[in-house]
Amino acid sequence: MENLKISLLIILYMTSLIHLFAQDKVKIKLPIVTEWENKLNELKSNPEFIKEVEYVKSLPEGIYTPSRDIYAEADFRVYCEVIFDTTKCYPPDGYFGKEYEPLFAKTYNFLKVLKRKDPAKVIHLIRTMKNVAGSFGDIQEYDNWYIYNTKGVQVLDKRMKDIGEVLKIYRKTKKQYFSSMDMLDINDMDNSIAELIIQLEEIRKSIEYVTKKMS
Repeated sequence: MENLKISLLIILYMTSLIHLFAQDKVKIKLPIVTEWENKLNELKSNPEFIKEVEYVKSLPEGIYTPSRDIYAEADFRVYCEVIFDTTKCYPPDGYFGKEYEPLFAKTYNFLKVLKRKDPAKVIHLIRTMKNVAGSFGDIQEYDNWYIYNTKGVQVLDKRMKDIGEVLKIYRKTKKQYFSSMDMLDINDMDNSIAELIIQLEEIRKSIEYVTKKMS
């Protein structure tokens, strides 16, 4: 009987721990997240990175608007725009179109809060996102070409069919990139960033696969 009580107490204790972890959304860090954080710690001793931190800290945040003056002074909004630059023909006025206005507003708000808390981390995060966004450029040009040349036409050529299938993966991956930003939560910043880093790595691998297939 005594052993049963002890077992029940252990079960109750373990259950309470699990519940506590669930409430706090504690996650086991994957190697890619640890690697990203280690890289950030290394950057903090880099003189150029330190200068960048001071520069970002000095940038006015402003209020998000759908478009901005092309000749406006640099602000944090302009600094963040690179994460939406997924084409080679990026609008010079930084206007993303109505499709992305709400997402950019939400993402920008998250990055502003992170800037106040940890400017070094926000720089590292934006750089990581910029690298992924930049990898879409060449394939986007190819996708535009493919859509233009196959619109209203039945594709019979095997090579073109194969390209079409690969480009479907690209479009899905690009959609995943923007969706990954939508999950950023100001009330759960650390876990949001960790989850984003994991997704960005998946996206990077997917784009790497598409690029290889297209070459």
